[in-house]
Amino acid sequence: MPRGMSFSGTELWLQQVIKTNDGFQPLFSINPRFYRPPYGKIADQQIEFLASKG
Repeated sequence: MPRGMSFSGTELWLQQVIKTNDGFQPLFSINPRFYRPPYGKIADQQIEFLASKG
């Protein structure tokens, strides 16, 4: 599995954020608003992309 910083913004969104949100929704009836990248490492373009998604 590639490290988180190697994902493009879209890949990060689809492979990490959406999958997590889809798991949380049926269990807790919430969509998380925050994302903590593995080891706290995230690229600037990923931050910008995630910010554009709210």
